[in-house]
Amino acid sequence: MSNSKLFIHDVYDTESIYFDKMLQLIKNPNPLNEEYTELHHIIPRFIYKDNNLPIDNSDENVVKLSIKNHILVHYYAAKCCLQKYKYKCICCVVFTLGKLSQIESEEQLNDLAQEIADTKKMYRQTEMPPEIRAKCSWDHYRFSEAERKEKFGKQSIGNTYRTGIKHTAETRSLISKKRKGKTLRHQVSAETRKKIGAANRGRKVGFDQNIRTEVGKFNQLYMETIKQKYDNYDLPWNEYQKFISQIKRNVLDEMKMKYNLAVKEIRKRYKKEIIDEVLKRL
Repeated sequence: MSNSKLFIHDVYDTESIYFDKMLQLIKNPNPLNEEYTELHHIIPRFIYKDNNLPIDNSDENVVKLSIKNHILVHYYAAKCCLQKYKYKCICCVVFTLGKLSQIESEEQLNDLAQEIADTKKMYRQTEMPPEIRAKCSWDHYRFSEAERKEKFGKQSIGNTYRTGIKHTAETRSLISKKRKGKTLRHQVSAETRKKIGAANRGRKVGFDQNIRTEVGKFNQLYMETIKQKYDNYDLPWNEYQKFISQIKRNVLDEMKMKYNLAVKEIRKRYKKEIIDEVLKRL
C-alpha cells in the first residue's frame, strides 16, 4: 500500500468540495496535451519530511500536470487541507504562481484570476506557524503584533534623552554666525555658469505642443484598451493589480507594430514623422 493512501485522510478534509475538485484534476491532469508539464505530489513532500518518512515518488502519488492545473491543484489543496498544514500549502500555491510566465494562453490566465486573488487573501490572513516564525530573520515576522508591542515597546519606556530640549538664544546666535556666507549645496562658479549657458544657447527645450498631443493620444488608446479588458472581469481593482502587468503585455502584443515604433523613436525625441506613422496604424 502506498504511503499516500496511508496519509490522505491525515492531510485533507475528504468531505470538502475542493478535495473533489482536486481529484478531478488529478484524474485529467493535462487535457490539452501541452508539452510543458510539471510533477506534482498528491501528498506534499513536506508532509513526509515533517514525519521523518521517505518521500513517496511512486506513480500513485506523483502525477504530471499542465501548469494551469498544477496551480489549481495546489490552490484546492490549500483550501481543503487541515489547518496545521494551511500555511505551508498556501506557500506551495505562491511558489507555483511564479510559473505563470509558462502559460501562453491569455484565456487560461484569465481563468485563474479568482484563484490568484483568493490565494493572496488567504496568505494575508493565515498566521505563520510559531516554528517558522522562530526561524525567520526579520523581527516583523518573528513576532506577532502583541509580542512586538511587549518586546519593543519596553525599549522606549524611560528613554527621554534630549526630549523637549531647545537651544538657547545664545546657541542659536552662534549657529547662525557660523552658517552665514555658506551655501547648503555646491556653488557653481561664474565661469562654469557661462560655459553651461553657451552650450545651451539656441537649444530647444521641451517638445512641440502637437507632438505632445499625438503622444498623449497614443497613450490614451493604450490605457483604454487595458480598461476594456479589465471591464470583462468582475473583480475589484485592488485585487486586479496582480493581473495588470500580464494584461499590459497582452495589450502591447496586440499593438505590437505601434509599440515597437514608440519604443524605438517616440521615447528618443518624439519625432513627429514617427507619431504620424503611429496614428495611421491606430
